[in-house]
Amino acid sequence: MKTIIFGLFLMLAGCDNERVSPPEGYKCFRNCWKGEEAYKDTCAESDKRAKFIIDCARAANPMSDEEGEDLVNECGYQARAIYCKRETVVLK
Repeated sequence: MKTIIFGLFLMLAGCDNERVSPPEGYKCFRNCWKGEEAYKDTCAESDKRAKFIIDCARAANPMSDEEGEDLVNECGYQARAIYCKRETVVLK
């Protein structure tokens, strides 16, 4: 019973935030709420990013417990971190 009351309190306490739309070209991490951040990635050198992903996947340890698609996803995340510039804005 205490858990239900606490959950209701948290839901009501979070109602001050209003959902908002991000500016043109920006994306939200999940849902957009006032005071949260939206982001836009500007990526250059797509051929270098692609080569990095391929080389990274080849260099991955094939004897590991990781699934192949997980390794490629992680290589893609790393390529974006290296070759892309992330711009964030605080939503009002």
